[in-house]
Amino acid sequence: MDSLKCQTSTATPAEPGGLPNGLGGVVPLWWRNLPFDYEVPLFQGKMYIYPDNTHRILFGSEIAPSSEFRERVQTFVAMGEEERHVQILKARMRKYLGLEPRMSSDSSVRVREAYEELSGAWSVKSIVQGALKIGLAEPEEAVLVRALGQAVFGYAHPEVLAALKQLDGNPVPFAENDVKNWIRSVRYTLDPPKPPTTRPEPPPPSFEGGRAAARQALIDGLHKDQSAYKFWQALEYLTFTAPELVTNWLSTWENPQEGPTMLKAGYELGSAFAYLCKTDREKHLKKLLRAHDPYVQVSAAVYLAFESETEGRKALEKFAAFPGDPGAWAALTLARRGRKDAVPRLLEVFGGNVDSWSLAVLLRTQAVILLSNSAVASGVPLPSPPAPSHPPAEAVDYAGYYLSWWREHEPKVRLYDPWFPVLADQKID
Repeated sequence: MDSLKCQTSTATPAEPGGLPNGLGGVVPLWWRNLPFDYEVPLFQGKMYIYPDNTHRILFGSEIAPSSEFRERVQTFVAMGEEERHVQILKARMRKYLGLEPRMSSDSSVRVREAYEELSGAWSVKSIVQGALKIGLAEPEEAVLVRALGQAVFGYAHPEVLAALKQLDGNPVPFAENDVKNWIRSVRYTLDPPKPPTTRPEPPPPSFEGGRAAARQALIDGLHKDQSAYKFWQALEYLTFTAPELVTNWLSTWENPQEGPTMLKAGYELGSAFAYLCKTDREKHLKKLLRAHDPYVQVSAAVYLAFESETEGRKALEKFAAFPGDPGAWAALTLARRGRKDAVPRLLEVFGGNVDSWSLAVLLRTQAVILLSNSAVASGVPLPSPPAPSHPPAEAVDYAGYYLSWWREHEPKVRLYDPWFPVLADQKID
């Protein structure tokens, strides 16, 4: 069975040629245009589930300990396809009818009876027919009918779509707008549009006041007295129209360190220029290898490797010796390209506490993803670091754990990043 690829949703993709703004500024990882099989809400999987009962609310059900949650997931995965759909529909009915344990228990007797009637069904078709039957028989129960409609007819399944097509134009017992919205949503989920594999050529950017005004905005820099939007707009405009001017500025730029949001400003600046630069790209990136800021230097090496792999790798090998996050970023890039000797340096990123605004947060996530995919591809056990205590007591030595795991399995591990070929074609880190 081929592995499924997943992406988190709600991250606004870049406009053609533009810089997408994320939470607090530029988010280079969101420039990726990855193929995926399914998507989950933004930040799904980012919160740690502690092995006690303190995070009951996260499950949205009566489940308390994570061990029980794991068992239920395993049971669900082992079910046949039809049974899984039925279980999801039952969960949706509990949610929309207000019958989940964490919700208030003021549901009417009829609501509970309706759920009991439908919960005995063992096929999607019978649930669909049962919900429609209740709606037609009890139009005066408006709240119940609409909740059942949302739960059942808002679910993406061929049987649901077939029933919705019959309701189209004759929506009784549901509202016409609800039926049309359900049809549109179900169709989109069952047959989503394919994401484009290439980006269209961007229109040339503009800047009010032209090059002189943009140059001044660039010189003024990222600080509290100038809007971030104006700065990034100037950077984009000049990268397209006068890349040598931006290269000269970036070469001598030094981070003013005005607050935590500036911790990885060099990463954002260097990545933005390397991503947007289309003219004499290799020449400009080579010049930035000698920039003052180590993040800018590493960003130049990361993107230079797409133009000249030999020269890019050489620079990355040198920059992997940089202390802190810049060196770890260089090591991650080498590891993603198959360099096993770079992994110990990468794993240093797990050492100690880090600021939530630092690049280390992203690097740690990317490192875990790389190790996990590599473990699966190589047939070795997945990394399973020790769980932190809750509330925190003793610090967990994650760097030590991952290094120990790597040393044990390194001989059998083949470093594998399933998205690297796609991103190499797009020339995006």
